[in-house]
Amino acid sequence: MTFAKFELMTATFEVPSKEIQQRYGIDTFPTVILFSKGQAKGRWVMEYDLGVYRQAIDAVLREPTTKSSPPAHRPPDDIP
Repeated sequence: MTFAKFELMTATFEVPSKEIQQRYGIDTFPTVILFSKGQAKGRWVMEYDLGVYRQAIDAVLREPTTKSSPPAHRPPDDIP
């Protein structure tokens, strides 16, 4: 499992990557999107309860995996 953070807005309210903001339809901060195998599995806006994230991550980890499935599409590599 990989975790990544992307700063979409700076402390001075500048948006360094409008492309990422538009691609994922982010208009409120913070926005958290959980991806699994390239698919968005959850999206939260202004959620500060870490338990909510933990439940979603646990659910994704419990999903069955198949070794014969083709490689999944990943989120773009330009998200640091």
